[in-house]
Amino acid sequence: MTLTLSEAKNSLSAVIDDVERFQERVEITRNGHPVAYLVSAEEMVTAREMSFWRSQPGVLTDVTRTRDERAAGAGYTTEQVRTWVEAGMPKGGPTA
Repeated sequence: MTLTLSEAKNSLSAVIDDVERFQERVEITRNGHPVAYLVSAEEMVTAREMSFWRSQPGVLTDVTRTRDERAAGAGYTTEQVRTWVEAGMPKGGPTA
């Protein structure tokens, strides 16, 4: 949704309700140009977390490698990891 600054000011409470309820992003313009975005607090927290992790050295390489390994059938199922954790994480990792 895009609103002019005047429209946003005139209906700010309703706009915030929609952003929170529907996780909608609102672009606010002045003189036809975007000047701000209104997003939910939840979306902002997620964006900050993603930004943090993307800034960590090697993370994108690790994610890509893990996706490739999973596509090739390597790795463990969620159930295998859960069983391993519940067993106190003994040496050797999750078992089949």
